[in-house]
This record gives sequence, C-alpha cells and structure tokens, in this order.
Amino acid sequence: STVCGNQTVDKTTINALKTLELAKISGIDVVKGSDEGLCRPSRACPEIHGKTGLGGADLPDPKQAPLEENAILHMFKVITTKRSRKVSVICTSQETNVAILLKVFPEVKDYIEQIVIMGGAIGLGNMTAGAEWNIEGDPEAAQVIFNCGLKVVMIPIEVTHTVLITPEIFATIKGFGTKFGDIVVELLNFFAHTYKTVFRMPSPPLHDPCTLAYVAHPEIFTTEFLRVDVECGSKYNDGRTNCDFYNTSGRPKNVHVATKVQVPKFWELMLDALSKANAKWKSQLMKISYQF
Repeated sequence: STVCGNQTVDKTTINALKTLELAKISGIDVVKGSDEGLCRPSRACPEIHGKTGLGGADLPDPKQAPLEENAILHMFKVITTKRSRKVSVICTSQETNVAILLKVFPEVKDYIEQIVIMGGAIGLGNMTAGAEWNIEGDPEAAQVIFNCGLKVVMIPIEVTHTVLITPEIFATIKGFGTKFGDIVVELLNFFAHTYKTVFRMPSPPLHDPCTLAYVAHPEIFTTEFLRVDVECGSKYNDGRTNCDFYNTSGRPKNVHVATKVQVPKFWELMLDALSKANAKWKSQLMKISYQF
C-alpha cells in the first residue's frame, strides 16, 4: 500500500506503478493508502524528492492501475490468506497504514514475523534537530508500531547514511548501457546536491533498500535491542526516536535498532538485484522489438 511522504499519496501511488513498469514486474498489487497521519495533516517533501516524488526522472507510464479497494482491508486479506509462513512487513515511509492495520485488525499480528522500518535517528535528525522525516511525519503511528508487541526493527539514518552512492557505484550502473540504467542513475542522483550542501555528505545515501536487505540478509546488520519511544508532543522535536542504550528508563525493550551494516556486502546485493532487473528490461525490450 502507498502513503503520503515524499509526495502526496496520489503521486506516490502512480510512482509505485511506474516503478513496477520500469522493472517489468507483474503480479504485485498496488493500493492507495492514507494521505494524512493518524493525527496530522498530509505533507510532502518536494525540496528533496521533487514535484513528482521521483525527482526529474522520466519513468514509463504504467499499464497497471491501482486496486479500487480499501488499503487496510486489502493488507489484512493479503497477509492472512493462504500463508504457509508468517510475513515481514516493510515500511519505507511514514507508518500510518500499518499502524491503522494493527489497530483495526489486531488479530493480524498472528501472521506477522516482524515489522522492519526505515526511519528514526539515534542522534541527529534530518528534519529537525532530533527527528527523521519518516517518523516525524506521523510520530503517533510509529509509537503504535514500536509498542505493538511484535518484533520491530528500526534502520535509522545513522546506518543508511553509510550506504553512499559513490561515483564508482554510479559508474557501474551507468555501465549497464541501457535506458533502465540511465533512469536508475537519474533517480539516485537527483538529491545528491542537497545532501552535499545541506547534510555535508560527499555522496547521496540509499535509504529504503536497507529494509529489504535486512529481511533478506539480516546477518549483514548489527542491531541492539533497546527501549525506543517516540516524541509525540515535543515543541521542538516531534518524531524524535529516543533510543535508551543504557536502559536508564527501566522500561521493557521493544525495538531492534540497527547500528551498522556491512556496506560492501549491501552493494553486492543491491547491484546484483539491479543487474537482474536490467537483464529483464533488455529481454522485454527485445521481445517488443521482435514483435514489430
């Protein structure tokens, strides 16, 4: 399901469909979720992600349409129907949809192995002094998830900021020699200037795929099981994730917080995935050319 964040939910929904079209992936449903937080209005971040939410990249128009169904009901049915094992739920934007799912259908927890989120910060934030964007957009939703009783894994910006898209990585993807590779480079490079001028980083980081890497290969991450609470009524730092490393509160630990990732191994996995997607893109293109 989609949610507001990088842009409005209408735009993130079309972006999800366009991404599937670019990667020639079929069989994955897209359903439009919430365009506002549990207790907060909708917002977007065009200064980082552009007017469309995908920078200036020109992705192909999708052939697939979003499902005309309530997102929360659809998520519940997909997670609980005909499953031979529990599922991992991944959040790469604000956590509104999943928080609503847990509250409306608490029985869904019996089918969930873990919830893995990209968001939060151990120290400095990237939207306020202490809050990261995804959590700051709907801190109440994050607090619901952190206290849901399931295994929750938080991959904060301290970790994602080590996964830098270096010139060597850009060159490798550009070396695919396809429009697919060119679009990926354009997507990854759009916010490089902002990260260099605002956050003083030599190369832009890659945030969201860290969640997928954790689900597929948790062994490349170092985590600590901590008490984490979210500021929901702070004058200056709404959305701050207070990570109690020394257990000073004495409250039960509730979140596995990633503190490190093996960056070379991550890029090995990521480039392998992109290479396979590129090969599929070329294969589909050749089929289309042959038909003509």
